[in-house]
Amino acid sequence: MSIVGPECLRSKLWSKLQAVPRDVLVLIVCAVSFVAFAVICSFVTGAPFVLPQGESPVLGAEATAPIVITVGVYLVAGLIARLRSGPNCGAERGGLSRMTVDLFLLCALAVVLYIHFHLKMWVPLLNDRSFDTTFFAIDEQFRFVIDGMRSVRAAFAKILPGVDSWYDISFFSLFFLSFWCHTAGTRRFLFHNMVAVTLVELVGPLIYLVAPAIGPFVFETGDNAHATVVQGQMHSQFTAMQAGGVPWFEANGAAYFTAPLAAMPSLHVAAAFVLAYYAVRARLLIAPYAVLCVCFIAVEAVVTRWHYLVDIPVGIGLAACAIVVTNRLCRFRLPQEEWTSTGALDGVRGFILSTANRRGA
Repeated sequence: MSIVGPECLRSKLWSKLQAVPRDVLVLIVCAVSFVAFAVICSFVTGAPFVLPQGESPVLGAEATAPIVITVGVYLVAGLIARLRSGPNCGAERGGLSRMTVDLFLLCALAVVLYIHFHLKMWVPLLNDRSFDTTFFAIDEQFRFVIDGMRSVRAAFAKILPGVDSWYDISFFSLFFLSFWCHTAGTRRFLFHNMVAVTLVELVGPLIYLVAPAIGPFVFETGDNAHATVVQGQMHSQFTAMQAGGVPWFEANGAAYFTAPLAAMPSLHVAAAFVLAYYAVRARLLIAPYAVLCVCFIAVEAVVTRWHYLVDIPVGIGLAACAIVVTNRLCRFRLPQEEWTSTGALDGVRGFILSTANRRGA
C-alpha cells in the first residue's frame, strides 16, 4: 500500500487549483474572504447572523423573492427547452454543465448578498459617525442639478403608469432579464456580468462602513409618496436599532434584514450600470431598456431622496472599477481580438447596425 506524502498532496492540490478558471477562483476567494470578514465583525460587535424573515418594506415581498424568481424562471425555461429539444445525451450533458455554472454564479452572488446585508445592518455598531450633514451640504450647493432631475422625473411620470413603483421594478426587472438573456444567448458575457455585479455588492458595504449616511430624506421629503412612507418605516426601525444595540438585533434582526439604511454609494445605480454595460457589449435585445433603466434609477434615487447627489457618481465609479477588474479577469473567455476592443462603444455601434440591418431587411 503506497503512502501519499505531503509534497505529493500539495502538488495535486496545486494542479487542481491551476485547473480552476481564474475568474471562478477569484470569485470564490473573494466570497470566502468576505464571509471571514463578516465573522470577525460579528465577533467584535457581538451581533448575530440571522436568516431573513417576513416581508421586506422595500420589496413588499419576502427578502428571498428576487433570487427565487430568478432561479425559478431559469429552471422552468431550461426544462421547457429540454423537452422541446427531445432526447439527446450530448445536449443534455452540456445543458447540465451550463446549469451548474449558472447556479454557481447565482449562489456566489447570494452568499455575498447575505453578508452584504449583515454588514449594512451592523454599520452603526462598527462606525457610529454620520456624513449626512456633509453630503446634504453638497446637495444644497448643487440644488439646481436636483431641480433638473425633478423635471426629468416629472417627464417620466407622464409616460410611466404608477411611476412611484418603478424604482424597484426597473432595477429588479433589469437583473432578471439580463441574467436570463445572458444564459439563453451566446453566454459570451455571462461571467463578466455576474462577476462584476458580485464585486459591486461585495465592495459596496465596505464603503458604507467608511462613510456612513442614512439618506437625505431625513432633511426633506422626496417626490415619491410611496418611497416617503417606506423611508419613515425604515427610519423608525433604524432609530430603534441604534437605541437597542445588539440585544435589539437578537430580537429583531431577522425582520430587519432588508430594512437597514445606507446612502453612500448608490448600489442600485452601480449594479444597474454594470448590467446595462454588459447588455450593450453582449448586444442583448434588452440593451435599450437597460440604458433607460440606468438613467431612470439614477434620477429617481436622488429625487425620492433615498440618495444624495454625490452617491450617484461614486456608485458609477464603483461600477467602472468593477468592470475594469472583471474585464481583466474574464478576458480569456473572449476571442483575443476583443481584448483590446472599445467595449461598450463597440457594443452600441454593433447594436445600432444590427437594428438598422433588420429594419432594412
